[in-house]
Amino acid sequence: MKIIENYRTKYYKIIDVTILILPILFILGAPWTNACTILFSFLFLHFSYKEKKWEWLSNKWIILFLIFWIYNLINGFFSTNSLAAIKTSFFYLRFLFFSLLISTYGFYFIKFDKIIKFWLICLLLVTTDLFIQYIFKVNLLGYPPHGVRYSGVFGNELIIGSFLSRFLPLVIPLILFYHTCVAKKYLKYGSYLLILFFLFNILISGERTAFIVFFVYIICLLFYHLRKNFIRLLLIGILIFSTLSISILSTEVKGRYNDFTNIILNFDESSYGKLWSSGYNVWKLNYINGVGFKNFRVDCDLIVVDKSENTHQLCSSHPHNLYLELLSETGIIGLVLFILMFYYLLKQIVPTIFLLKENQQKYLYISCLIMILIYLWPVITYGSFYTSLNGLYIWLHISLLNYLRRDYIK
Repeated sequence: MKIIENYRTKYYKIIDVTILILPILFILGAPWTNACTILFSFLFLHFSYKEKKWEWLSNKWIILFLIFWIYNLINGFFSTNSLAAIKTSFFYLRFLFFSLLISTYGFYFIKFDKIIKFWLICLLLVTTDLFIQYIFKVNLLGYPPHGVRYSGVFGNELIIGSFLSRFLPLVIPLILFYHTCVAKKYLKYGSYLLILFFLFNILISGERTAFIVFFVYIICLLFYHLRKNFIRLLLIGILIFSTLSISILSTEVKGRYNDFTNIILNFDESSYGKLWSSGYNVWKLNYINGVGFKNFRVDCDLIVVDKSENTHQLCSSHPHNLYLELLSETGIIGLVLFILMFYYLLKQIVPTIFLLKENQQKYLYISCLIMILIYLWPVITYGSFYTSLNGLYIWLHISLLNYLRRDYIK
């Protein structure tokens, strides 16, 4: 046993330091996050083989994930672009091992609370940098806005809103739990102002879906946190936020959200409506097993002959909806496997909420669960489920849920 512990220890630092700098890896881009997931996959399989620990293979949601993975791997051979389908299917397995490594072997060398605090510092710096870019038209790194959009440390990539809306739910529980522990009123209200500051910065990024996701998340979490005072403080928060937004929001950013109103009112004629229509029509090419991973972009061009703006269909890399992406690329079989996988995952993690003590970890548990449910909401527009960044956000939340659950069981 001692030999095994010594053997493990030399890897713990690598694992925990990598978890610690995850926000930085996301900022550096897909090559770095891909390297992280591949490294974690090798380490998890290495631990499983070396210690002969294969109990995880008996977990129902993991079994369904593996069936989903094998199914898509085989399905890729029958796709128009087989290479893209097989490659994407094969490497999708890394998300599972990334999640299992964190939940099983993470937070031994660097404690969980310290990592969350470091993430909070990183996100404060990123958010402040974005606000500086908004006010002074240049950020601390010298990057100007990207047209009428603000991107902060991400430069030409317009993804800072998505980054903040997915990562902030991992640190917001720390802020709210701190709020319950302090006696001074100005510190209590300061925590709410900090959350409003985060929300405002996602708003000025111009990423409309990211703003809606974070806004819905905040409403859900505050509903649990405030309980009796929820309505009163919610109305005060909306009043403050609305006043600030109207006062200092630039004309360009306001235009982005005015356009969003038009999209909702005329959804069928919007770009999102046309993409959803294309997703449905690509699915009709093969109801049972779809066209294969990463093949929406290929087969969509085959059915959308008219590329003019007047057409009721539009092509892109994906249909911007999780379920239409699954239907069009994996068919009814893939969608059913996916739903069953998340059904058993949620069946495993939801009951733990009622067993946890009222502390920071319970807040984080609820926070991650809210985000998973938002990810699974059927009428939201999203980036591709298979990409390294979008996929990693989802599986990071799952990994923390499973870690907290394992920690409670121990």
